[in-house]
Amino acid sequence: MSQNLPPTPPREASQPTLGELVARISENVSGLIKGEIDLAKAKGKRMAIKMGTGIGLLAAAGVLALYALGLLLDAAA
Repeated sequence: MSQNLPPTPPREASQPTLGELVARISENVSGLIKGEIDLAKAKGKRMAIKMGTGIGLLAAAGVLALYALGLLLDAAA
């Protein structure tokens, strides 16, 4: 009981094969992942610069606060 299936139509030259489509998907996903990694690195650098500036300002404020505390204690004595 074999079925008579209609023959598959010939593939048009402009249509990519399944293998070509899978290769394109692989390339696109690879490029997307690389782009996301580059974006994360750029964001990390920008955040590190902002945090470094903030930490530096906080340290300077702490040193000034210690000097101010010393002056206040000296004035109180």
